[in-house]
Amino acid sequence: MAETIKQNGFFSGTNGVLWWNGEKLAELSGYECKVTGSFDDVNCCGAYETYQQYHGYKVAGTIKIHKVDSKIGRQMLKAYTTGIMPDITLTSKLNNPSTGATERVAVRDVVVSEFVAALFDAKSIVDEEFPFSGTKMEYLEVL
Repeated sequence: MAETIKQNGFFSGTNGVLWWNGEKLAELSGYECKVTGSFDDVNCCGAYETYQQYHGYKVAGTIKIHKVDSKIGRQMLKAYTTGIMPDITLTSKLNNPSTGATERVAVRDVVVSEFVAALFDAKSIVDEEFPFSGTKMEYLEVL
């Protein structure tokens, strides 16, 4: 017999939180972090299949915020102009208040690859995106 999925069992991004080096990003509007494996195709004579050789992985994503200040931009500009990248850790938390289930993920050695210095349109909220990569990802709390 199939298990019934309860309506309140689904997660909502509304309950997501992100901390930048321990500081909560209250203006967060979206966050994505994914892990991508690096593989090479391996083809062998006499075999129709294509095999995969694993070489490692990379962690990358995007932080989306509603602009209220320039704290991330200022930190990144200083890093870019001095050549000294800050030590950044991102910690995300997604929970379901109905079920109490929580998932927390930490990404370490984060490097922001680009940022917008100025951006605005008439009659709209200014949103900023910060694409990043990291070297280590860890589940701190899982479902």
